[in-house]
Amino acid sequence: MQKSLYDGSCLTWSPQGRLYQVEYAMETVNQGTCLIGLRSKKYVVLCGLKSNMHETLGYYQDKLFSVSNHMGIGITGLTADGKLLHKFMKSECLNYNYMHHNNYPVEKLVTKISESKLILN
Repeated sequence: MQKSLYDGSCLTWSPQGRLYQVEYAMETVNQGTCLIGLRSKKYVVLCGLKSNMHETLGYYQDKLFSVSNHMGIGITGLTADGKLLHKFMKSECLNYNYMHHNNYPVEKLVTKISESKLILN
């Protein structure tokens, strides 16, 4: 049997007794980089390590992104997944700012993200 027959679900065991989706998730965590956030009463500081994931290509992947003038995001796992979330957050903030002429409240955006992820899964 081929590995591809057993890597479509986290509930399907291979004949060797392995869950490939769990192994993929663990490898993604291993390939991630460090990110730390510090908060005070007035400010928040996000620090991330630049990772040279593609040493042969010689470029760094950005890990910190600005969502709005009052909000940012840091990515530690797969950059493609984080960029998709960043794009969603940025478009929501732009739409809210256009409609209400104000910044999107962080709590409302977090709630919207969690609701959209529940619907997609």
